[in-house]
Amino acid sequence: MRLADLPFVLEQLAPTAPCLAGTWTPRPEDEALTLERTGCPAAGDGPAVCDWWREAIAGLVLGVTGDVRHDRHCSRGHGGARCVDVFYRDPQSPLRFGPIPDAMRGDLDAVARSVAILDSACVIEFLGLSEDVLYYRLPTAVAGGGVRGQPLVERSLRRRFPHLSPREVTPRPVFVET
Repeated sequence: MRLADLPFVLEQLAPTAPCLAGTWTPRPEDEALTLERTGCPAAGDGPAVCDWWREAIAGLVLGVTGDVRHDRHCSRGHGGARCVDVFYRDPQSPLRFGPIPDAMRGDLDAVARSVAILDSACVIEFLGLSEDVLYYRLPTAVAGGGVRGQPLVERSLRRRFPHLSPREVTPRPVFVET
């Protein structure tokens, strides 16, 4: 299925699937689509309902297309001002995580500096912010064989951003030679 056909297919479900109605915007440079909406009545039922619809849509889209992924950057059910979903083909696409607001960048740099003072080998890569989850990588954790920086990073992040949930997503090998 062509990515450009996805809005037509999903809009057919919009009367019964509230998260599928909105404004579709093609992003040809990323081979992606965004779907934005002001929210839906289901958002008033809380984050669990939004999570359910997010997971249902992700499964449906991947099942129908075989290679298109879906991620939600923000939703009304999680306290956002609007709902934004992204559909993309590349599993490593930077679009899988929502953008980090410029207002947070200074504090995130301060977290990285403070952690580096305590552990000079710890390098942090902040990837994005989706539904109050801040995604980050610790590439040095894999090279060094451990995750010693993770508690330092998460403690610093929680101190500065108590409303966010930090999530470390560094890819790790399944088997490690010792």
